[in-house]
Amino acid sequence: MPIQYIGLSKLDDVELAKLKSKSEKLSGKIERKIPNSTIVIIVKTYKKAGSRSKYSIHAKLNSPHTRVVAQTDDWDIVKAIHKIFNKLETEVLHKFKS
Repeated sequence: MPIQYIGLSKLDDVELAKLKSKSEKLSGKIERKIPNSTIVIIVKTYKKAGSRSKYSIHAKLNSPHTRVVAQTDDWDIVKAIHKIFNKLETEVLHKFKS
């Protein structure tokens, strides 16, 4: 599943590696439910507290049938990625509930 990232210039190399590896791993579950779809992940950082930043992540799932949007934020980028993919999966199940 192709994933497009926006806002990566604000992340350092470690955060970038975590973001890409986790999102590639977690996108397979959604791809099985909705084939031929793409994901756009928008990453923003704010509230810098010492050496930590808060991450706000917006995700858009574009498919030929529908469009699903989710948003979350967290102090840990890995937790934020897990949250955003769980929300996307929940929204997909809700849209295609029969």
